[in-house]
Amino acid sequence: MDPSATPQTFGDMLQFFAQQQAQFQTHLQEQLAAQNARFETLAMKPPAARKAEPPLYHGSLNEDLELWFFTIEQFYADYHRLMAEESAGFVTMVSCHLAPTPMNWYRQFVAETNRAGTVRTWENFKAALRTRFLPPDNEYTLREKLCKLTQMGSLHDYIGNFQNILVQCQVPMSPLELRFYFQQRLRSETSNHLKEHHPATLDEAIELALRFDHSLPGGSSSTATADWVKTAQCHRCKKVGHIAPQCPTLGK
Repeated sequence: MDPSATPQTFGDMLQFFAQQQAQFQTHLQEQLAAQNARFETLAMKPPAARKAEPPLYHGSLNEDLELWFFTIEQFYADYHRLMAEESAGFVTMVSCHLAPTPMNWYRQFVAETNRAGTVRTWENFKAALRTRFLPPDNEYTLREKLCKLTQMGSLHDYIGNFQNILVQCQVPMSPLELRFYFQQRLRSETSNHLKEHHPATLDEAIELALRFDHSLPGGSSSTATADWVKTAQCHRCKKVGHIAPQCPTLGK
């Protein structure tokens, strides 16, 4: 605490505690408003349209923070306008999905933004949460994982694991880097096939690898491919049901 803010008299102490109490009451009111907004959202939807509750974020290193952000945005898709506003409304509403450790951080985050007069927008909240709970060398660690990832089973599993790591990266990579990370640990025959055809992008590399894999004796069948694609997540638009080379947003 700033020494100048330390209570010097009994009157100052009373004023200090009054301010702390006011901040606590404000925080409780925000949490109550968030809960009410969530209950109203669920009550407005028929049972068939209700989605599974997003998981709590615990702040551990083995959690995928970017996936948690995406899950929250999908669950509250009806609140996209509020999500994009320059207000604290959306962050207040979704803060109930924080486990105790991140919630304690959030309480401090609220106090700090109030003192600084900073708006707690969704983008500001995500940036602050990354700074607090992701390691400083997170981007380096993710690239290490991409380097070490090796195709041990089916190509489909390898692509899925590759994209699960890739979507967590926030620092952009060049098309050449993406192709290198994807191609280097493929099975030798698939990797050599890609070298011969010089794909310019990751999407082209995935497309070539899939076509080559399907052409091999005992390669993936079209039925297996269709089943896998149903649960695959596109790293371009982040939606489930297709992969990047077949993304509807291509060319838009």
